[in-house]
Amino acid sequence: MHFPRAVFGIPCLVQHSFEEAIKYDLYLEDGITSPVTGNDVMEPVPGLYFIGWAKPGSPFTSTGQQPALDKVSVAPGKAVGAIALFKANNESLVYDEHANMEPDPQWLHLPDFWWVRLIGQMPGNLLLQTHRLMPYPEAVEAARIMCDAAGVEPFSVSRLWFVRQLDIEQAKDKARHFNELQAQA
Repeated sequence: MHFPRAVFGIPCLVQHSFEEAIKYDLYLEDGITSPVTGNDVMEPVPGLYFIGWAKPGSPFTSTGQQPALDKVSVAPGKAVGAIALFKANNESLVYDEHANMEPDPQWLHLPDFWWVRLIGQMPGNLLLQTHRLMPYPEAVEAARIMCDAAGVEPFSVSRLWFVRQLDIEQAKDKARHFNELQAQA
């Protein structure tokens, strides 16, 4: 696969909107760019470092090469899929130390306040649906499942290689919940 074992991802669905459209320059073609690393959001949990974003359909995520950091932008009123990328200083953080834990341990979910600090610098309103921390190849597949199930971006997810059946069902549930939240907004 050519990917480093210590790189992990969290599949995300993101929708952006403005309450006061005129206040912000909505005519930007690139939309609003997802924030990148900063000292205040660098380490969400001890030993795990946020390194940036990847798109579920970028060439690097499609070919299994090393994760490429992408500029992930969302246009106002639209939704996109993304993968928040993290590097662990010790891969046993996920692989060895917690191998015997329950299927969806709570430590795999980053604190809500960390996400608030990360995306709080973006203007406007953001709807963010995340899955859990997973090894990079699984995160790519889960992000594609979420995008496809939410109608954000079509992916052929008929042949999956890495993600477990439990994660497939959870990713679809996250996408359905995202759609419910969109309908309420």
